Amino acid sequence: MLGVRRDYFTATVARCIYAFITGGSMKTYGVLTEYIVNKLDIPHSVIGSVLALQQSVGYLAGPVISVLTARFGCRPIAIFGGFLFGLGYIGQAILNEHLYWFIIFCAISGFGCGCISYPTYLYLHRVYGNRFGLVQSITSQFIFIGICVVPLWFTYLWDHFGLQGALILFGAFCWHYVVAGVMISPIDKKGDVRQDDNQWRENTNILDFTIREIAAKFKRIVTGRQSQRCLLIIVCCHFACYFSWALFLIPVAQSRGHDKSAAVILSTAGGLGGIVGRLGSTVFFAMENTSKSFNFLLPNLVQCLAFVGIAFSHSLPNLLLFSSISGITLGFTDGVLPGFIPLNLSKEDIPVAIAIHFIVYAVGMESGTFLAGFCFDYYQTYTASFIFLGVISMVAALTAIVWNLCEYEPTTPNREPKDVTKMKPLSSSSSSTSSGYDR
Repeated sequence: MLGVRRDYFTATVARCIYAFITGGSMKTYGVLTEYIVNKLDIPHSVIGSVLALQQSVGYLAGPVISVLTARFGCRPIAIFGGFLFGLGYIGQAILNEHLYWFIIFCAISGFGCGCISYPTYLYLHRVYGNRFGLVQSITSQFIFIGICVVPLWFTYLWDHFGLQGALILFGAFCWHYVVAGVMISPIDKKGDVRQDDNQWRENTNILDFTIREIAAKFKRIVTGRQSQRCLLIIVCCHFACYFSWALFLIPVAQSRGHDKSAAVILSTAGGLGGIVGRLGSTVFFAMENTSKSFNFLLPNLVQCLAFVGIAFSHSLPNLLLFSSISGITLGFTDGVLPGFIPLNLSKEDIPVAIAIHFIVYAVGMESGTFLAGFCFDYYQTYTASFIFLGVISMVAALTAIVWNLCEYEPTTPNREPKDVTKMKPLSSSSSSTSSGYDR
């Protein structure tokens, strides 16, 4: 019994460490955006895509990391990933004079992030089983807690130790990822909450597919299901907005006359809003509500208005207000999206669907940050960038309307209309593959 309780504790803490550092480091790049643009003399479109590598590389490398995890185990891969993640920041502190070095170290951090993400996710599922979905939703709150706290702390380090010293100390702090990896217990067939070795290796290899298998199932899943097409569009729009918001929110305040110490408070406001939004998604998760209007249409409409508010606000109170609102909507959508992956899919299609979603996550991050940065480069104002994000949010809302209309089919004498609002977003058997893929 003591060993079981220890597993519950270590699995939960390991995932919380991952979520806290991932959310905080993502928003910390928002503090650095303007400095990097000026130092390296590169467009915002380029720097947006480069900074997004910190997470997009991990998603794109998902199949490779899955194979490595199945071959070497969760603990070694997680420890290795934690080391790489911190090393990426330290490398940026030492070798930051040229863009290609910056790209290399961002990619190293991104691969390390992926290496810690999957093992902590799989370990959490192995320990909690059918309760995984709820526990994952709770631990993911630490993403927005990190967004609240870490940028403030990094700004303090920058003011007192200079940027190079701050990056070195921050890289060392990110080696807490290694602690999360060490907390993952090795496989033990005797434990009550552990599965046998063969089944565990099958679960760790959920993304191990050949290109031909992915292509064949991708065509069958996407072309055969309107719901999956709509969901992928919403996912792409969400991650385009989410990462662009993380990178360009603080520079908005700086460009409008607020100093760095005041501008970083926008991150805290957005993080607090994200916590509220995440709590809302947990409630909807518990209620098994899959209404497209409540989960996607209304949040994206509100998000569109919040982004337009940020675009045209200049006073700090107004920026804080709209940052909080956008944080709520982003946090809510980020929480409910994973629960929609398994809907209308067979058990064997779900792993491929997840692999497809990972690729779309990366495409959304890279394309969103590039286009939002391009809007700034072309119009020389962040107003254009956030209007673009508002348009993307409106596209997601319109997609939700189309999805909602497509789910209700005309009645026939032998067929009942399909009301997906009564469908469960996650069954106990599918929750393991549907709600653990947060940044």
